[in-house]
Amino acid sequence: MSARLRIHAAGPHVSVQDGGRRGFLRFGVPQSGPMDRTAFQAANLALGQDAGRTGIEISLGGLVLDCLEGSVDYAVAGGGFRIRRNGRDHVSWHRARLCAGDRIEVRPGPWGSWCYLAFAGTLQVPLWLGSASTHSLSGFGGGRLTAGRELLLEELRPDPLASARLPVPVWARPSGLAHVTIGPQEDCFSPRFWRGF
Repeated sequence: MSARLRIHAAGPHVSVQDGGRRGFLRFGVPQSGPMDRTAFQAANLALGQDAGRTGIEISLGGLVLDCLEGSVDYAVAGGGFRIRRNGRDHVSWHRARLCAGDRIEVRPGPWGSWCYLAFAGTLQVPLWLGSASTHSLSGFGGGRLTAGRELLLEELRPDPLASARLPVPVWARPSGLAHVTIGPQEDCFSPRFWRGF
């Protein structure tokens, strides 16, 4: 079984990622991988698969993709993004099935900078040094996603209970707190400022 997807629109920094490229830092090759590793892993685990399986990292630029052939179960996790499937709104943390003719839109919402789309199947993308993670400077690995690119998914694992809301973990919700580290320019501000801050 397989499914074929086409990117209708993708903002900047929307890319293919996996768990990362380990063991090459001594050669100057960074690990790469997702910006929010925990949310990325949550999307994969919601589908009952390895936490580092290849998926799509979505920035605030958003993503719109169409399912051209087949059907595939997917999970979305990370941030409070706005999700629409076939014109209907969905919660950002959920899993469901994408079928031929369906369109999913992932747009920024009230909080969060990164969102992840994982599939219950194997995304057929180029590997670099054994990893599909996109190296941001070179584009090596699975690569950045742009309008018109098609993606093939193989080894699909359908789940009879595909649709479900995922509980949003406490750590993923906005806390309203900003952590600050005082730097070497501390003396550029008055003591009164620091007390108020």
